[in-house]
Amino acid sequence: MLDRSSTAAALAEINLRGGDLHDAFARTRHAICKELTRYYLRGVFIHPSPDGKTLNFVSTDGHRLAHVRVPIAPAATFNPVLVDPDFVAGALKLLSRKCNHLLHAKLMLSPSVVRIVDWRGESVEAETVECSYPDYARAVPDNPPVRAVVARQELVAAVEPLAGFLRPTAQRAVKLAVAGESLTLTAVVKETYPHELSATAQTVVKLVQPAEPYGTGFNADYLLEALRTVGGRASNGPVSICSHGLGSPHLLSCDSHETYVIMPMRV
Repeated sequence: MLDRSSTAAALAEINLRGGDLHDAFARTRHAICKELTRYYLRGVFIHPSPDGKTLNFVSTDGHRLAHVRVPIAPAATFNPVLVDPDFVAGALKLLSRKCNHLLHAKLMLSPSVVRIVDWRGESVEAETVECSYPDYARAVPDNPPVRAVVARQELVAAVEPLAGFLRPTAQRAVKLAVAGESLTLTAVVKETYPHELSATAQTVVKLVQPAEPYGTGFNADYLLEALRTVGGRASNGPVSICSHGLGSPHLLSCDSHETYVIMPMRV
């Protein structure tokens, strides 16, 4: 378990670009747990790297995980904290002016309170969540082989209509099948009440590079939310889908500063 009491430093003031801080929260918000009883997962977990040169922003609901790393200078150490969804929403609103994303903001962290002060002197503040955060690194697959590399925008454009096709139903799974230079995405709807109904939607996306045959399935909404945030501002690059096997966690990444993990679904 990662616990705030495990770090000696109790207070830190970190200056970083407002755009970097905004992106870190924007790219992890979707994976925050929505179950009130799992309060220890309801927020974004912020902790320093061992050398203090990187801020880590993490969220997970047990089905997916988002981890964004932001380099900082000078190095800083502080007690890890969990900030709740209201603080995340307030931080995004405070830092939302994209025209000023290069201007600096100050992130102030203590074991009990976290505060952000932007370039205008405006601020948002909240108490931290009293809890011990799970050891999320255990859920991240170690060097999984690449199963497919695809242009992010093309994959988003392919998944969006499939998610809409599934939305009125209880089925949420979209199947991904890799073969040669193509990635085929399929969604199937089957209903028995009030009438028997079966319908299939399918689309094909060209891979960036040929790949060995592979198939898996994901919750369409989870996949779409991760794809919409992967890469942050540099969102035009290819996305790698990596996994050790069909039933193991799948890793989505666009650059070395982020990690997205999604558990597969049987389809």
